[in-house]
Amino acid sequence: ELALLETAIEETRVQTMLLEQRVAGRRAEADAGIFHTHLMVLEDRGFIEKLRREVSRGHGAATAVKMAVAEYLEAFGRMEDPYLRERAADIRDIGRRILAHLAGRGTPDPALSAEGIIVAAELLPSDMAALDPARVRGIVTERGEATSHAAIMARSLGLPAVMGVKGAL
Repeated sequence: ELALLETAIEETRVQTMLLEQRVAGRRAEADAGIFHTHLMVLEDRGFIEKLRREVSRGHGAATAVKMAVAEYLEAFGRMEDPYLRERAADIRDIGRRILAHLAGRGTPDPALSAEGIIVAAELLPSDMAALDPARVRGIVTERGEATSHAAIMARSLGLPAVMGVKGAL
């Protein structure tokens, strides 16, 4: 399990570097910085040790990721500052991508078959990086705030976005 975890973390690091390059090539440099922050988390000794510790306690790699991400999400959820609270989405994004690599899937590409408005529970930074902005006419999400990285990326693309719309789905 530890070897699977290490491989998935490395695959996620490589994927994050590619996302950073992709976004830097076609969007604002600040948007690419979001993925640089993700790289810092993936290289953070405390985060990695937390994952390894859960595996050493007998949990599978996927369970270790879910447990560590849940712990971080709980901590971010208690924060009063909306900007800091929104950083939970970055941890969800990193965790989702590690889990996808553990399952051998990578991250799905949210390709749109036609132009339209995206309505989703939440869009994470990696979702935004994969979107073709020429096909997106707007974004509506149930979770998120104006300070979310998805909202920031939408603004840099000139896409109208409304975040935090309860019941949108």
